[in-house]
Amino acid sequence: MALAAGALVVGPKILLLFPVWLMGAAAWRWRAALPPVSGTPLVFGTLAAFIGLEALGGEDLFQHAETPWLPPGFSAYDYIVGASVAAFIVGLANARLPMPGAAVERLIRALAGTTFGLYLLHYPLLIFFGTVIPGPADRPMHRVLLFGLTLGGSILLAHLIERQKGAYKRVLRAGLEMVRAKHSRPVLEREDVR
Repeated sequence: MALAAGALVVGPKILLLFPVWLMGAAAWRWRAALPPVSGTPLVFGTLAAFIGLEALGGEDLFQHAETPWLPPGFSAYDYIVGASVAAFIVGLANARLPMPGAAVERLIRALAGTTFGLYLLHYPLLIFFGTVIPGPADRPMHRVLLFGLTLGGSILLAHLIERQKGAYKRVLRAGLEMVRAKHSRPVLEREDVR
């Protein structure tokens, strides 16, 4: 039911990527079904296969149909990336990884604290840096600069935003309480209750 409602709101094109979502959901649901000894080889095998696919041309190996019925740039490559990420999740969930030291743990915690900012800021920064970096966009150096500046800028800004999150929450809560207090009168004061 929710899927049908989502397709009505967003459009039927979203249904084409639903199998990718299902792959991720299934990977997380059945991650423990894989024997633990298979986790590490699956992680490295998935990475090697994906890197090999990219070295051979990646998305360019697949036909891109130009039709109003498909999302822009849609190809079977989207399903291969989804399956690779799902296999990678299952592999990581079953890999016996050493526990990180205190320095690595602090780094991981700091990066984990930037996920919302990364989500929020990566695309605007990608567009911005893609516009201001000189040279043709298809050159490898342009891509490296674009990726590095976007990722670095997103992490830096996200870190600054995270520091201010508590203050933003207090201001938003105070504003919400003012709106609630202004619009909610006691029940007995309303005209229709007397």
